[in-house]
Amino acid sequence: MADSLINEGVHGIIALGTVGENCSHTQAEKREILEAVKEVVAGRVPVLSGVAETTTKFAIEYCQMCEEVGIDGLMVLPGMVYRSSEREAINHYQ
Repeated sequence: MADSLINEGVHGIIALGTVGENCSHTQAEKREILEAVKEVVAGRVPVLSGVAETTTKFAIEYCQMCEEVGIDGLMVLPGMVYRSSEREAINHYQ
């Protein structure tokens, strides 16, 4: 699918966005998916990933994994299950 999208002219690929697919996989599955997407894309366009973890700690760990895999950018959301206050959301992003 990513190859077809690139051939059609997209300027980037978002793998594991934030509409459920990210938080429905294990960390190992997410790494496997991201590595496969990076392999198919082969540097032709940037690859981004959603960060939709349930805690700040898990988000940090996921971001570190994305960096190891070579993901080019992130779309970061606050914790998905908990409605945070403004102060908590700011702390999460920091």
